[in-house]
Amino acid sequence: MAEQGEAGQGSAPTALMDSVSSVAEETQQEVATIIDFPWGEAFTPLTARLITQQRPTRLIIIAGGVKSGKSTLLGTIYEKFYSGLFADYRFAGSKTLLEFERICHDSRIASNRTNPETERTKYTSDFRLLHLEVQNTNTNKKHDILFTDITGEIFDDIRDSSDECQRHPILLRCDHFALCLDGEKLSNALTRGKEISDGVMIIRRLLDMEILGKHSFVDILFTKLDIVAAAEREDGALKTYIEDIKVSKFQKLFSSRVSKLSISDIAARPDALNNSELNLGYGIDALLNRWVECYPSSRIKKIEEVKVYPRIRAIDKFTLTHDDVRI
Repeated sequence: MAEQGEAGQGSAPTALMDSVSSVAEETQQEVATIIDFPWGEAFTPLTARLITQQRPTRLIIIAGGVKSGKSTLLGTIYEKFYSGLFADYRFAGSKTLLEFERICHDSRIASNRTNPETERTKYTSDFRLLHLEVQNTNTNKKHDILFTDITGEIFDDIRDSSDECQRHPILLRCDHFALCLDGEKLSNALTRGKEISDGVMIIRRLLDMEILGKHSFVDILFTKLDIVAAAEREDGALKTYIEDIKVSKFQKLFSSRVSKLSISDIAARPDALNNSELNLGYGIDALLNRWVECYPSSRIKKIEEVKVYPRIRAIDKFTLTHDDVRI
């Protein structure tokens, strides 16, 4: 009986090992059939090296306060390619498709919302980067673009603190710095003053910290043009007021301090309730073309010049590129 007991006890581990071996073999077969899809989430400045170290890449910093239209702008650029060609480009790929889809979801019927919305960017202390590859339909040349998708609170901190500017060395790398001014706030007499002064302070802070300068391409984007147009129909002086702001608060103050200053009116997702005749993505086609085709020639810098900024190491080798030239 003792021998049988010992034999019985000895057979259990053997059976267990056979079972484990069988499960492991089935698991290996399942793993072998798995298709490796791109992760699809937003990049960080460090993980973006997967793009920047392979080929020349445009970096577009999209700045602005909370709900100024930054994420809606990004979502509209992505959605315009659903219809085919956009701004003389065709869609050539993206490593952050999941993030683009997340931004666009609340604007679609599948979200069960009565009005299209854009999911607000969640607060994070780091810069999130979305990737888009486009191909010029005239030259067939492909271009990689990285857009920032950052909560407005970060730019509130940058506006108020020099230390906060230094915490984000990726700002030194941008090819275009685009500041979104909320057209809805500009249309309201109670909120327009702060919206303008906040925008002016962001640009001034970055210039004083020498993050922006003679090498920089800066875009001032007056967003939500459909809301502005509706307000102008009620207030005849509003149009003159906004045009004066463009000249007195931005062109006169900053055009001589940067390489190129551009001012644009855009309506990423016009609301039909505003009786607007503007199409989806109004003004964004010219904007995208400018971001892809125009860039500061001084983006090529020697390694010694980059070392002037000691905090640049925080993003390691976030490669500075210029067309087919790389350092």
